[in-house]
Amino acid sequence: MKRIIALLLAVLMVLTLCACAKKEKSAAGGWTEKSETNLSDEQKAVFEKAVAGTEYEGYELVALVGTQVVAGTNYKFKCKDADGNEKIVLVYEDLDGNASVTSVE
Repeated sequence: MKRIIALLLAVLMVLTLCACAKKEKSAAGGWTEKSETNLSDEQKAVFEKAVAGTEYEGYELVALVGTQVVAGTNYKFKCKDADGNEKIVLVYEDLDGNASVTSVE
């Protein structure tokens, strides 16, 4: 009986560790870290919509480095400016699909 209980506890521990290992790095309302260089058409469209007609329109999109779900979605895009300097462009897309640049780091 003791062996069965010990075996069940061991299986439970393994399952718990497996479940914990699959969680993404994020907190409620916090940023989810990403490292995506192969962006979806939707992600590219959000970026292009946000920078259209702004001083950031010529930035080269390199990667998506983070997202945050709010009343809409915040995106952190890694880009290169005309001089080849890396920039982080923060974009907000509202629930209606409107997108705008909120800051550039």
